[in-house]
Amino acid sequence: MRMADFNKAGGNFGLQQISISYHEAGHAVIAAERGFHIKAVRILEDGSGYTLLNPQIDRKNGGFRIRKTSRGRLADRAERAEINRGYLPIYLAGLIAEDIRFGKPSYPGSRSDLRKFHVMISRVIGRSATGSEIMHWRDKIWKSCHKELEENWEWVEAVASGLFERKILFHKDVMRLRPAEHIVTETDVCAEVIYVDFSNGRRSFDDDFVC
Repeated sequence: MRMADFNKAGGNFGLQQISISYHEAGHAVIAAERGFHIKAVRILEDGSGYTLLNPQIDRKNGGFRIRKTSRGRLADRAERAEINRGYLPIYLAGLIAEDIRFGKPSYPGSRSDLRKFHVMISRVIGRSATGSEIMHWRDKIWKSCHKELEENWEWVEAVASGLFERKILFHKDVMRLRPAEHIVTETDVCAEVIYVDFSNGRRSFDDDFVC
């Protein structure tokens, strides 16, 4: 983000919005990098923010791509577990983006991200995770996500700046801000579509994924 943006922000509230911009940009870039469809990335007037993802997916190069439509087959149990694992770095990405830019996370929503991360670990392993297991997963995913964000930092900066200016970005906006050398062509995307059935009482995920 340009120095002019920091000067324009002014005061603690403006600086908090810059911090949130980086936090939400981290979520958005890691989600988009994994093919998740972003409904919206937003900064609110009360100084908070969120990244909202669509829960419907299609397989892409060993991962998953979020889709707006529900056409396709249902995800089986193993695939649902794989999708849950895909969420883990997204939960940490906001804190890591702040850590890279400012040296430490400062956004109050960071605690909520960590709680969601801990809950998702239990879903992935199929039982309540112990403290040592949580720390093992967190350290491992933190390192890999940190590396991924550093490799995509130009994209994070662009999304953070755009979000600070406009207060809300959609999937197409985030993808348009992606540096040309990182753009994925349509030939990289497989045709198989998978979606998750949310109609029963035992849901594996929230209807909309929020971080």
